[in-house]
Amino acid sequence: MTESYQVQSPLLNLDSQFSCIDKVPEKFLPAVITSSVGELPVRCDGLVNTRNALLTGGRLTGLSPWVAQPLQHAVTNLVDETDLKRYCFNNKAVTDALLSDLLSVIEQLHSQAVPLVADRIKKLEDEALKQIKLALEKKKERLNTLSHLF
Repeated sequence: MTESYQVQSPLLNLDSQFSCIDKVPEKFLPAVITSSVGELPVRCDGLVNTRNALLTGGRLTGLSPWVAQPLQHAVTNLVDETDLKRYCFNNKAVTDALLSDLLSVIEQLHSQAVPLVADRIKKLEDEALKQIKLALEKKKERLNTLSHLF
């Protein structure tokens, strides 16, 4: 009697997990790999789709894994209003320069936003703790009042 064993390990699947990197131009790998926003395959696809859209004169749609929708709309509108797509059309040098600048600005905005978000979360946590403490004090007072009645 022969039994077959199948080994299931995420390590055996590393090639397929990182195959998305193969599509990304080398100059963009540091930005795509080190970004903490979104999942790696989504970032890779986003960059490749954005680059392809610019090279073919299409509309930017792939930045969303890296940026919030309002910022993506602002960037898309700016590219449309300034007609940058015309300069990017079939021009890898201009397209890649624009993408490099966009990724740099996005990373800068993200690094500025993280401390602000952390500070806001801390303030919200402090306020929630304060409200919990007040609620517990009120409950304690009611229990003390009730215990004196009996």
